[in-house]
Amino acid sequence: SWATDCAFSFYRLWECLDIYAFAHFAGWVCKAIVLRHAGILWAISILWEVTEIAFAHLLPNFAECWWDIIILDVLLCNGLGICVGLFICHKLEMASYHWESVKDIHSTTGKIRRVIMQFGPESFQPVRWFEPTSTVIRILYVWQLLFIWQISELNTFLLKHILMVPIYNMLNTYRLLLIGAIVSPSIKQYYAYITDARSKRLGTQCWLFIAITLVEFLICLKFAPELFAKADLIRVALWVVFQAIYCLVITYVFVIFAKIRGKKLGTRRRSAAQELQDPAKEMTKKSLRSRHDSDGDVGEASSKYRSVNRGGLENGSHVLRSSTRKRRNDYNSSN
Repeated sequence: SWATDCAFSFYRLWECLDIYAFAHFAGWVCKAIVLRHAGILWAISILWEVTEIAFAHLLPNFAECWWDIIILDVLLCNGLGICVGLFICHKLEMASYHWESVKDIHSTTGKIRRVIMQFGPESFQPVRWFEPTSTVIRILYVWQLLFIWQISELNTFLLKHILMVPIYNMLNTYRLLLIGAIVSPSIKQYYAYITDARSKRLGTQCWLFIAITLVEFLICLKFAPELFAKADLIRVALWVVFQAIYCLVITYVFVIFAKIRGKKLGTRRRSAAQELQDPAKEMTKKSLRSRHDSDGDVGEASSKYRSVNRGGLENGSHVLRSSTRKRRNDYNSSN
């Protein structure tokens, strides 16, 4: 039975912190590393809880108590996973990795860290889904991302329920690992497609992920027509409408916050540039002043040098005339 006794207690909450809760937390850490946007991650987190409520009449394990939804899922597993994943992204984006040899690292912690970094990328590129120049098309692109993400998450539980795959079966783990390996380059390609004007077509990995999601959903429809015959069409239709409106509103709010943040960041950058320009101007003035002083000293020294040379030449010519006159007088007296 699911969601039969919803009385909250810390003991019941502690009992729910099992290996599946840890897997839930680890999954959201991976999602945060892939998406790298707190707003989209929290939007997906809340939207998925709404999806569980909408499909609880088809999948019994979607029926959960209020504290299971709010405290265990949204705050603990999802929230902590998002924070840890974004913290990892922040550290990897800001750090500069030098792929030196392990022998050049003297501390044990540094050597362990270097070995772990060997299996990761050299650097992480910051991901900014919403820029101040975002258009309506960008909002629709992000809405498509959220919608396909929800369908992919829903396929996980539908396939397990329809194909009667046991919870402890490793096929569930293998599928999640495979989907995770495909999602990572797919998100990168999708992000490049919607943000880079030079990108003219969607990447192959992204098309592969969309095809896998569509095929999995078609498999669910093929092998469980009786299950979907029991579906409450009004509830499903309301879920689709709510998801569309929710995604559009959320993405529009994100764009507004991105514009506000962009203005604040621009003001901060201009002030920082002004602070950098003031010392630069002072240094320029000092260098010009010192150059002017040095030019004056050189000019004075050159004038002194010219006067000295002129005096020396005059004295030399006077001595030469005197010696010439003396030799002429000696010659005349001898004759």
